[in-house]
This record gives sequence, structure tokens and C-alpha cells, in this order.
Amino acid sequence: MMRSYYRLALSTLIAVFVLILVGGVVRSTGSGMGCPDWPKCFGSWVPPTNVSQLPGNYKEIYAEYRHKKNMKFARYLRVLGMSNTADQLMADESILVEADFNSTKTWIEYVNRLVGVVIGFLIFLVAIFSFRYRKHDPRLTILSVATFVLVGFQGWIGSVVVSTNLTPWTITVHMFLALVIVALLAYLVHRAGHSASHLQPTAYWWLVTPWPCCWYRYCWARRCAKPSTRWRQRGREANGLTTSGYRFCSTDHFRGWCCW
Repeated sequence: MMRSYYRLALSTLIAVFVLILVGGVVRSTGSGMGCPDWPKCFGSWVPPTNVSQLPGNYKEIYAEYRHKKNMKFARYLRVLGMSNTADQLMADESILVEADFNSTKTWIEYVNRLVGVVIGFLIFLVAIFSFRYRKHDPRLTILSVATFVLVGFQGWIGSVVVSTNLTPWTITVHMFLALVIVALLAYLVHRAGHSASHLQPTAYWWLVTPWPCCWYRYCWARRCAKPSTRWRQRGREANGLTTSGYRFCSTDHFRGWCCW
């Protein structure tokens, strides 16, 4: 057993789950635009705690910053043959609407980024440690390095999510890549815990099966969260808030139960 690599990979996998949890907090608190730029936050490695620490025209400054970044991203999309998507992106004026400074949301997003940096460092170590076993198990090394490269790409996609002001499809890509990274790390943990010669396809079916379900659930939730969605609600209500029950989600092309 590759004990040291196994422990490091397992710790990294657990840390990634923590990052996904933190990302959920960011999403649920509406803190995704707590930092309008990337990788810094309001132009600093340590974000401000009060609006008085920002220039008076900070909204215009960061709106212009994001506009320039979106222009570059639109060029990439056109190279990939996604001209319609690029045109829609540049024509959407709501993307450049800058939110008022909120110190709580800023620091929630900042903590999310700090956790992401730690994860990136851990995955870098996983890739480095894997070279010890490149002769014994070259696939382990290849997948470890591929995971690290994917994390770098994930970081760039995260910057696009910010520059496009949380455009839904960029968030979807961001979430999908997170699930791919989790799946790769889970496989690396499993592979490191067993000799490659003893691995059977059925031995790690559980690493593959849940992800389509998670992806379907995520797309489902995204669809139900759209403003155009019509809700019919059942359950006990107190002060306008449902304390228990269920909601029925009905859209033009989708119907489903969202339960809690």
C-alpha cells in the first residue's frame, strides 16, 4: 500500500468536500460577487472591512475590469465556435451591474478562496508525491498530474464566473468540474489503497455511479431556481415561511418534486 500517498490523497479528498460545503454557503448567502475581481479581492490580497476603504467610484472601476475580462473570454468562445454565446454574453448589460459593498459577503467569498488555495496546494502535493510511484503505477501519476492541471483550469473558470456576474451556465461548468475533480481524487484514493493488479472494474463502481445522480440533482435545482419557474407549495406556513412540506416545480419543459 502506498501509505503516505494514500493518506495525503484521502486528506485532500476530504478537504475538497469541505470546499464544496463552503461553496454552498457562498451560494446560499448570495456572496458569489463578494469580491468583484480575481484573484485579488477589491484589488487587495486582504479585502476591506468597510466601504470607506474603497474609492468613491469603485463600482465603475470593477465593472470596467470585468468588461475587459469578458471581452477576452468572448474571443475564446468565438474561437471555439460559440459565437452566439459570446454575443449574448457581451449584450447582457446586467452582467456589468455592480453590487453594493457588503463586508460579510466579501469575507465569506474571501474565505472560500482561501480554502480553494489550500486545496490547490494539497493537490499539487498529491501530484508531486505520485512521481514516487511512476514506475510501479504510471496511471496513478498521470491521473494525479491531470487532476492538478484540472484544478488550475477550475480556478480560471472561477474567475470567469466572477467576471460574468454569476452567469448560470458558467456556474454549471464550475460545478461540473468540481464533481470531476472529486471523482478523480476518489479514484486515486481507491487506487493507492490497493495494488493496481488487484483492481477490478466492479471495485470502484461506487465512484462513478453517484455523479450522474448528483449532476441531475444539481441541474434540477438550477432549473427550479429560475425566476420563470412556477411553484405550487404545500405544507404548514408560519410568517410566510414554509416550515415543512414540499414544493412542486413546474416549468415549460420540466416537472419535479423539490423536497426538504
